[in-house]
Amino acid sequence: MYITPTQWQIEIPDAIAQTAWRKSKVCPTPQAQWNTYLNQLSCDVLLPLLQDYLPTATRYPDGIATIWEVVSGTGLQGPVKRMVLVPDKNIDRELSVPQEWVDSPEWAGDYYLAVQINPDEQSLTVWGYATHTMLKAGAYHAADRTYHLEADQVIQDLNVLWVTQQMNFQEVTQGAIAPIQPIATAENLLQRLARSPRPRLEIPFVQWMACLHQPDWRRRLSALRRGEPPKVNHLSQWFQNIFEAGWAVIDNPLIYEAPALRQNSAIDAPIIRRVKALQLHDRSLFLMMTVEPTPDGRLEVQVQVRSRDEETRLPLGLIVTLQSSSGETIQMVQALPEDLAVQLQRFRSNTGTPFLVQVEWDGDRAEELFMV
Repeated sequence: MYITPTQWQIEIPDAIAQTAWRKSKVCPTPQAQWNTYLNQLSCDVLLPLLQDYLPTATRYPDGIATIWEVVSGTGLQGPVKRMVLVPDKNIDRELSVPQEWVDSPEWAGDYYLAVQINPDEQSLTVWGYATHTMLKAGAYHAADRTYHLEADQVIQDLNVLWVTQQMNFQEVTQGAIAPIQPIATAENLLQRLARSPRPRLEIPFVQWMACLHQPDWRRRLSALRRGEPPKVNHLSQWFQNIFEAGWAVIDNPLIYEAPALRQNSAIDAPIIRRVKALQLHDRSLFLMMTVEPTPDGRLEVQVQVRSRDEETRLPLGLIVTLQSSSGETIQMVQALPEDLAVQLQRFRSNTGTPFLVQVEWDGDRAEELFMV
């Protein structure tokens, strides 16, 4: 290992290289594996060394491994300032930083460390750095959503960085960053991103970042891209007050109870009503479910989709479909021009029976899998 304040050149221990490679193999695509490998190497090698300068430095955001699958870079939170490790294998030195680490208020750093990795020689070099303001003044490439600085635009003397940190100079390091507006739900977007070979370029940047800001949605996207089994809503467990994430009580004061979902049972039995927010393009919708037991031991289910207020009509052509686990369409209903809500016919099902509800409009789709 050769370390000076000007430049760090470090040999990567075999154990760290092997661990990084093993962790990368679970990723769904070669690009995701490569991103994870390079970032795991840079983090495992550099974080302990950086903690000699900044003892309280920690990685951010939480669940960084799910981020590496779709975008390269690692955030390090210091006592005052943030650093972002930007690893690259290219021998032609250029600092190329994904937009996610520059234009997100939650992720943006103050300093960006250029990390060159040579996997064949198992070596790592930190050859320079730039501030956020420097990157924003550099070149932006819309084709791959990255900010670029040539080598001669990067500060290649790391001593400047360490002196600044130790002397606590009030350096202006970060420029203005526009807020990222949250979205109500992302399931339909995640389904789309899971099928895309380049998910970070599939949808507008602000929507993409709104998804990445949510750790649960990042984990969901990772699971979808890995082909892991989808999350199932277990209706029988609803009677034990066990509900999957996202389901709210229908009489929530922010929404209203739909008459079509009121109890319609011939027996004195409990009825469960829940609602979940959906987002199709720019339209916010509610998926409303009512579930109640029947005298023959089955569950009766009602499915309804409506807008989030009593006065807004559903988008014309919206389709709600009930499918079996094999993909067979059992019911389908389409919204008409005056519809405020659409619903499927009530149906009864035996315990252990799976079914899928799809809500589709203008090429965008949300899905929910249920088990009776």
